[in-house]
Amino acid sequence: MAFVCGDDQINNFILLKVSGNRLPETVGYIQNLGKQYFVEDFYVGFLDQFAARLYQQEEHFARLISVFGAVTILISLMGIYGLILFNARFRIKEIGIRKVNGATEVEMIALLNKGFLKLIVFAFVLAIPLAWYVVREWLSGFPYRIPVYWWVFLLAGVTTLLITVLTVSYQSWKAANTNPVEVLKNE
Repeated sequence: MAFVCGDDQINNFILLKVSGNRLPETVGYIQNLGKQYFVEDFYVGFLDQFAARLYQQEEHFARLISVFGAVTILISLMGIYGLILFNARFRIKEIGIRKVNGATEVEMIALLNKGFLKLIVFAFVLAIPLAWYVVREWLSGFPYRIPVYWWVFLLAGVTTLLITVLTVSYQSWKAANTNPVEVLKNE
């Protein structure tokens, strides 16, 4: 079966359906016929290879997004960790005074976590509409689309919140377990 596509255009196509039996011989035969009756630079290719070339740019774009996403996550985690360390060191005297006055470790951890949780929730509320819009616009360029599910954004927010809470809690626990005498004797 053959379909001839083209109307005096530069790119003319002949689409052939062949069986999978003796494929190299069949391709060679078609190549010889094409050179004999058409032009010297007759090209024989497969439709799946042509489609793969069309989507190769999107695959590269997806890999690029993955790499930059990983780098962005790593940089943001380093930033959160640095901010937590700075906050814990900055408030070490306050933590020491509170501990001398009877505050527990749990209260200290809650005190230091509260500020970061507010920042994460605020950033999450700002990022969700922007991310949804960007993803929706990017997917609109494809003929076949997948829906943008709400749980993907929720999973990203919960993961970020969990990583932040674990990191802040660990640093808060270290700061809350310091000896208040050692902290306050330098004053």
